[in-house]
Amino acid sequence: MAISPTAIALSNLTFEAFDDDEVGIVTITDLDTLPADITVTVDNSDFEVVRDDGVRILRVKDGVDTIPPGTYSITLSASGPGETPFSQTFTLTAIADDEDDDEIGRAHV
Repeated sequence: MAISPTAIALSNLTFEAFDDDEVGIVTITDLDTLPADITVTVDNSDFEVVRDDGVRILRVKDGVDTIPPGTYSITLSASGPGETPFSQTFTLTAIADDEDDDEIGRAHV
């Protein structure tokens, strides 16, 4: 009988708002499934999990114009073939970068 994943970790919970780049590295703990055989999904359509050289990365999904500053709750789910999915919820924070803050501050002086 296959053992389901037991943990999901995300290397970063804070990312730059208005950027379509990576949020963090996703790590799955699954004792009996090869990493390549694990499927990872995210429940928020603004984000996706992609693989780059065998590393799973949570990133802003291609085609999403902007992610404004704020907090976002996402749930990552992972499973191997024949396994019950393991899910974990994370709260992400999109922050405005300093340059934008400086420009906004100068505009209001």
